[in-house]
This record gives sequence, C-alpha cells and structure tokens, in this order.
Amino acid sequence: MHIIEENEVLLGNQKYIYRKDTAGEETLSRNEVINNKNIEIVLKSTPNQNTKNVEKFITDVLSDLYIQRQIKKLS
Repeated sequence: MHIIEENEVLLGNQKYIYRKDTAGEETLSRNEVINNKNIEIVLKSTPNQNTKNVEKFITDVLSDLYIQRQIKKLS
C-alpha cells in the first residue's frame, strides 16, 4: 500500500499523524519514546472507511478516547 495523504495535527501538546493509503485505510497515530525507543502508537485504524472530512475523523477518534478515559476514572 502507498500513502496518498499524510497530515500532522497538533492538539494541545500532542502531535498526531493522520495517514490514508491507496486502499482507503485511514490511521491516526502518535509517536512516543519508551525506553529510548521511538514507538508509533496507532490510536485508530479504519479499513476502507474513506472519510471525506479529515478533521471530523480526528475529532471523533479523540472524543472516543476522552470518553473511554472518563469511564475508566468512574470505574
């Protein structure tokens, strides 16, 4: 697969990378340094969703993560 679109998004202090490949798969990820190793953490991967609005995709993913964190805090 070839990447046809890649954008870096800065939200707060976090940098996220949005990618879309020729098969229509979209991913939202971020890089973390753990034990001196650079690791890419994929937050969301959607096969063949082909989102028209990149900002909406990113907002939806981050909203889901926020809701999950809040639910875990209540548990």
